[in-house]
Amino acid sequence: MTTVQFSPAGPEALSNPYRMYKLLREQNPVHWNDLFEAWIFARFEDVDAILMHPNFSADRSKAETRFAEMIKQQQEQFGPFS
Repeated sequence: MTTVQFSPAGPEALSNPYRMYKLLREQNPVHWNDLFEAWIFARFEDVDAILMHPNFSADRSKAETRFAEMIKQQQEQFGPFS
């Protein structure tokens, strides 16, 4: 059994994203994505629980990833984002 990968910019996902999301929910509902350096949650119940939990955040500037480093560099160069 091959586990589905989250690739939102791939040609198959762009032409019909619903198949990819269905496969994610069924086969890999909690998925680590190397490109985004983030967890992808595919089930409503999981997303709802995460959004309501105070320990989770979408603030990428507090993460220790290459994206957080890029944000810090851009803010140093251009000033804070609002």
